Amino acid sequence: MKIHLISVPNRIASDIIKLSHKIGLQLEYTPKGINMYVVIGNGRRDAEIISTLHHYIDHKEVASIVKPQETGIDALAKSLAIILEKARRAHIKAMLIIDRDTNDPNNVIEETINNLKTYGVECKHIGGKNRRGVYNCLKVNKHSLTAIVVNGLDYINVKQHEIEDHLLMLAQELKNIEIPKGERSKTLWERISKTYKISHYELLKEALNSSLIVKALPQHLKAIKNTSTSQSEVIKLHTITDCFTT
Repeated sequence: MKIHLISVPNRIASDIIKLSHKIGLQLEYTPKGINMYVVIGNGRRDAEIISTLHHYIDHKEVASIVKPQETGIDALAKSLAIILEKARRAHIKAMLIIDRDTNDPNNVIEETINNLKTYGVECKHIGGKNRRGVYNCLKVNKHSLTAIVVNGLDYINVKQHEIEDHLLMLAQELKNIEIPKGERSKTLWERISKTYKISHYELLKEALNSSLIVKALPQHLKAIKNTSTSQSEVIKLHTITDCFTT
């Protein structure tokens, strides 16, 4: 799968370009052929990890990374609404990646759906669990098969779940590093990566060569697969009329 950087800060674009050299990730420099929009709420590490996973899945698609200028759930919802308004296609696929949750993940997903509604996007739940929800979303005459993913692993005992949960798990499994309890995962990761001189590039590359990547990022991989169903199959299984009929 190729990655297109449609609306990201220069520092994130630079990180993705470095990543492409390290793991062989293909980049797309024109907006033509975009099949998937990935809206990230936090920043650099989210973009790199999601790009790595799309590379791992290796579908013949182009995923566009979108980073709103604002942060928070409302910014993600607003971005999807704008993407739907401007999309040339009647049917698109999208992923919303949410970081830094201290609340129940189900409540975070529900809040996202409520925010989407304020921007005129109506969503119908069709699947997903464990920090992942899959929805058919409709705005006027545009449809999006959308996966909402909340970062974090419940069994990592930290004060605040973040994308770094997944890196801590890899450090534990691949490097036999004991993970302290009770701090923010981002704080823990920055200290561990400095102390043991390991990088997330290194861990991701090792994980890609084993089945560990599936264990480390289960909700993200499942969400990618959920939204990688061919467009004809999506419409066949869940027609727009069926999805929004009560």
